[in-house]
Amino acid sequence: MAGLNPVDVQLTLEPPLTNYMPLNSAATLRIAIMDALTKQLVAPDGIAISSLQPPQRNNPYGYAYFNDGVGLYHAFIAFTSADGKWLLQVQCTGNPGAIPVGSATLVVNVYPAGN
Repeated sequence: MAGLNPVDVQLTLEPPLTNYMPLNSAATLRIAIMDALTKQLVAPDGIAISSLQPPQRNNPYGYAYFNDGVGLYHAFIAFTSADGKWLLQVQCTGNPGAIPVGSATLVVNVYPAGN
């Protein structure tokens, strides 16, 4: 458990390990969460994945994620609601009281299919 220690959050998309995606495509968001001081993988008390831009019209409660091991997670992201710049955010919380202990934002440029 991360408790109240600050964490570093690293985000990557795969495939194709790029931040340019065509509209109506999907990718896996890989998440690694480490203690900010020791750099050891840790499991926060909670995480939330959301899209800050565009607003989540079809997914107002955030994205489901899967635990791949201590501090390693993944989520499937479908880029279907709008083209342009997407801002995917992961927010980690620690107890007591779901206090924010770290976050990261990944910019994904979604372009119209066929361009």
